[in-house]
Amino acid sequence: MAKRILASFPDYGKAPPEYVLALAEYLAYVTDSERELLLHPRLGVRARCKFLPTVADCEELLREHEARRRQFEPLPSQWKRLNSEPELDGWEPDPEKRRAVVARILGQGEA
Repeated sequence: MAKRILASFPDYGKAPPEYVLALAEYLAYVTDSERELLLHPRLGVRARCKFLPTVADCEELLREHEARRRQFEPLPSQWKRLNSEPELDGWEPDPEKRRAVVARILGQGEA
């Protein structure tokens, strides 16, 4: 995978073996979905870097992708945990109680 990323750069042959080894070691710890992103022809690290990519370039790409993905996740909510009432499928309020509440709110006393 490291060779596949680095082979697309013209100065690949000039890179010291330690550089390739460090990149390969980093790539061994990323998940499958992160590997797919890093290797993507248009969105990956090869499309983004003009020179040989570093581990920092790869991490930056993954962090930016994660931030874009998280912006569309719903915010955490306590509603389900705080809602102590059971599921009320088909429940209808009592019309007499509703009239009394509306009359009280409107200041008309008892309905």
